[in-house]
Parts: sequence; C-alpha cells; structure tokens
Amino acid sequence: MTALALNGLSVSLSGRPVLEGIDLDIEAGSWVGIVGPNGAGKTTLLRAMAGAVAYGGSVAIDGRPAESLGTRRRARHIALLPQRPEVPPGMSVTDYVLLGRAPHQGYFAAESAGDLRAVDEALGSLELAELAGRSLDTLSGGELQRVVLARALAQSAPIMLLDEPTTSLDVGHQQQLLTLVDDLRRTCGLTVVAAIHDLTLAAQFCDRLVMLAEGRVVADGPARDVLTESSIRRHYGARVRILSGGDFGVVVIPLRDSAQVSERDTMSANE
Repeated sequence: MTALALNGLSVSLSGRPVLEGIDLDIEAGSWVGIVGPNGAGKTTLLRAMAGAVAYGGSVAIDGRPAESLGTRRRARHIALLPQRPEVPPGMSVTDYVLLGRAPHQGYFAAESAGDLRAVDEALGSLELAELAGRSLDTLSGGELQRVVLARALAQSAPIMLLDEPTTSLDVGHQQQLLTLVDDLRRTCGLTVVAAIHDLTLAAQFCDRLVMLAEGRVVADGPARDVLTESSIRRHYGARVRILSGGDFGVVVIPLRDSAQVSERDTMSANE
C-alpha cells in the first residue's frame, strides 16, 4: 500500500526553482532516507510533503489528494520534525508534547482525556516520563531531540517526516535516536521519511535511499545501489571508499584528496 505518492512535484522559493519534477511512491511502513549534497532540496521536499510550502504537481496520502484535506486534517496524517524546532523558553516537557495534539483539537478547545493519554503514552514510550515537569531549556541536546520526537508521536500521525534528526548529536545519541525511530516504526506501524546527512547512518537504518541533486532525483533504491563511489564523487564532489558486508551493511569512508596533501607537504618542505 502506498502511503505517499508524489507526481511532478516542483517548488520555487523567491522565484528560484528548488525542486523539479519529483515522482516518488513511498510504501506504508517503510523507512525512506533522503540524501544529497547541501542545497539539493531535501528540507524543501519534506516541507512540501507536509504542506508547509507551496508546490506544483500533486501529493497523495493513502490515495487521496493531500490538497483536499486542509491543514489540520493533513496534520493528522503527517508529522514533520524540523531540523531546528522552535523551543518556547520556560515551557514544560508535557506542555510542549501536548502541542502535538493540536490537529485533533477544536479551536480554543481544552485538552481532552484522550489528548493527555496520548501525551503520557508518547513520553512513556521514549522513557521521558521522569522529565515531564522539566523546562525545555534545562534539557540536554539528546533529551530535547527525544522530546521533539515525543511531540510528533503524540500527534498520532501514521507518517513521520524527519529533517536531519541527528544534527548536533554525538555518535551514541545518533544511534539511540535512530534506533528509537526504527522501534516506533515497527511497533506503531509508522511510515518514516528522513533527510539524513550521514550517509553511513542512512544506509544502516533506511530500507531505501533517494538521492537528490540540484532539485531532482538522481538515484533511488537500496543503499548499495545509491551510495556508489562514482555517484558520491559526481554529486557531492567527494572522494570516498565504499565498504559493504553482511554484518555492517554499507559504510562510506571519506578519503583525503591526495593532490592537496602532496601540495601541502611540498609547501611545508620549502618553508
């Protein structure tokens, strides 16, 4: 079953084309990683899926035109975790996660027992119950990322869009967060689409990778087919070595530019 279908999706920002002719079908329950160099359009693609930016072409959610749903109904189907979420100073963890229930509430309506139950379940599933009364500005980076994820989980949307969810996290917290997302995907039946900067992490956690470059899809498929030394050289301008194996999947290793190293050593010898 197709959870999201994009046909001819195009976006222009300030008169400049950012995405052009994107066609994608995303299966329900899958984890699709969006990769590509800076400026390729990854964030804009996620925002278009969520209806947060104007676009041409079409987006369908479970076979229904997303444009016909309206903002609130669309938010009941898609939760977007931005790369830099707004964190209101002084707000408690519980109140912040409760914001995820807004699409399910009437205008000016107080939270219901169902809303509070959804918040408690989200906090419990991410082992955040003991932080419920804490202020957001007292949390560590890893704790805050989990709270932002809890807000999206409380939204009860079957499709979760993540924009660089591991930004500013150390390697341990990166693994913990992505493992949490994968566990939630499996237990809650979520469909996950994530823009991920780290290509090795993308390969290890995602079922499928879509590589963007200059606003277009240039590769789509399993990590071993998308992350090749030639494709990364062409679209990232980087020299890498690709390792792959049954135990560790696909690993992308950056290589130093030998020409630059030789030039630097020559300059040092002449000084």
